[in-house]
Amino acid sequence: TAGETVAPAAAKLPSLVVLPLSNFADEPEYFVDGMTDSLISALARIQGVRVISRQSAMHYKDSKKLLPEIAKELGVDFVVEGSVARIADRVRLNAQVVQADPETTLWSESFERATADVLALQNTFASAIASAIHVQVSPVEQSRLAATKSIDPDAYEAYLQGRYYGNQFSEEALRKAQGYFERAVAKDP
Repeated sequence: TAGETVAPAAAKLPSLVVLPLSNFADEPEYFVDGMTDSLISALARIQGVRVISRQSAMHYKDSKKLLPEIAKELGVDFVVEGSVARIADRVRLNAQVVQADPETTLWSESFERATADVLALQNTFASAIASAIHVQVSPVEQSRLAATKSIDPDAYEAYLQGRYYGNQFSEEALRKAQGYFERAVAKDP
């Protein structure tokens, strides 16, 4: 009717899930799960994409479901899958982005950095995924993703262990998490 204004429909954000990383190198579970968590967090800081939560993503750990089925269950456009391994003092991350419908591998890449540069590795991964699914990263977000510092590998290891135990909700696990977090802070405040 005359005089009424209709708000434009909000553009639908592309959505994705980062599936739990595969462990092809007998890495400790806390390391692989922690890297998955960190990659989810790095992507979630980009406003132009909807990222499925860690809790929902971890539901698919060791799942034998096909990627289109997982995508349909979670209502996402893209699935990110990959693996992580440490080789000497380096971390290697292999990843691919799969469009769910029709199932198509859009992008596949391998990243490798010194263990001390693992934060830069995670942010490079997030930027590359955003680019692969055509998400515009703002200049502020680009600056934030580029501004990483080296981290003491032992501190990062303790941090990952703390996150691992922190995601378990028993009193004993939370005490362990606190101890690991304290160790991480002591090594690299």
